[in-house]
Amino acid sequence: MLSPCMLCGAECCKNHLIAVTAFDVLRIVEDGYRASDFAVLAPLKILNYDNDMVLEMHDSQCAEDYLLALKSHPCYFLEWGRCSIHRIAPSVCKAYPKNAQGKMMGKLCPGIPRIMHSVLGTHIRPEYAKEIEAYRLIVKEWNRKKGKKKDCLPFLLEMAKKGF
Repeated sequence: MLSPCMLCGAECCKNHLIAVTAFDVLRIVEDGYRASDFAVLAPLKILNYDNDMVLEMHDSQCAEDYLLALKSHPCYFLEWGRCSIHRIAPSVCKAYPKNAQGKMMGKLCPGIPRIMHSVLGTHIRPEYAKEIEAYRLIVKEWNRKKGKKKDCLPFLLEMAKKGF
């Protein structure tokens, strides 16, 4: 079957920060990858983000803001213009260009693939919206504890394992 993404040059994977949840990272880790190879706490330098997913780091006197993301530009898992982990790809990738509620986001997806996504749909996991809400609670707990950057990813993954 023809995929809308096959008609695109993987621009979303090459040019955008791919913010993920601890649940996404955990799924990829459980498939044999090391989180330190592909996950990063990226400094918050974007205009459009979900404030409830911003992680505060307290390594100095001033809190610094980060997002959990894949190593991007291009995506760590992009090989020969295709996703090498499509089966276990982060929910945001499988849902793109739609959000967890199934609504089209922005205009980052080019013309024909965008129209095809509208008609054919995307692969939004049923648990995606629940994971987003659970991840927001994990982030809230992290921010409450005012932790240091080196402790953040292990904390996020441990909380995701517990199913917070």
